[in-house]
Amino acid sequence: MAFKIETKILLMFALSIFVLAFKDEPPGKQNPPMTKKHLDSIISFENRYMQAADSIAGRGGWTAKVYAKVANHLKFIQVKDQIWPDSLLSSVTVAYFRDKPIAYLEVPVSQTDDSYHEYDNYFYKGKLIAFKITHFVFKSNCGPGDGAIKERTIMYLDTTGIEVKRVHSVVDVNNKPVASETCYPKMQNDYIMYRSYAETPLAKFGIEADKPKK
Repeated sequence: MAFKIETKILLMFALSIFVLAFKDEPPGKQNPPMTKKHLDSIISFENRYMQAADSIAGRGGWTAKVYAKVANHLKFIQVKDQIWPDSLLSSVTVAYFRDKPIAYLEVPVSQTDDSYHEYDNYFYKGKLIAFKITHFVFKSNCGPGDGAIKERTIMYLDTTGIEVKRVHSVVDVNNKPVASETCYPKMQNDYIMYRSYAETPLAKFGIEADKPKK
C-alpha cells in the first residue's frame, strides 16, 4: 500500500513539473539567420520536454502504456503485467499528458545479445519537436570493465519541423566521454522518424482486442 502511495506521489510530482515547465508555447519560428539566443531557447525547452516526458513514461500506470509489435500482425498488442506475446518484433511505450501522446519510445528486438537500439519521438500538440536515437553496446574495447558504452544522437526541430541542431555523444558506464573514434559503435541507420503522432504505426493500425493465438 505504501509503495502504491509513494508511486502515485512521484507520478503527480512529475506531472506537476510538466505543467509548470510547459505553461508557455515552445519557441516559434525565427526568420534566418537564427540567433544563438533563439536556438538556445529551443534546445532548453526541448531538453526539459524530453526529460519530463521520459519521467512520465517511466512511471507507467495511466500516464503511459506499453504495446508490442508482433510478426505477421499489423495491429499492436497492449502489454499488461509484463506479459509479453510471442514473436515480438518491438516494444513501444507511449507517454500521455492530459490524454494526448507526448512521446513514442520504440525498442526493436535486438538480433544479438551485445547491443540494442531505442528510437524516441517527442510530440508537442501532435507534431514532432525532437528525435533521439540511443545505441547501447554491452561489450566493446572502449570503456572500463566489459567496455559497455552508449551512443546517442539527438535531433532538435523548430515548430515548423525543420532540424535546427544535432548533438552526438558516446559515453562509457561512468558517463564519461569516449574519445577514440576507432571504438565508436555503428549507429543503426534504418530508423524512421515520425513527423507527427498520426504517422506512427500505432496510430495508423491501432490495437488488437486479443492476443494472437499461439
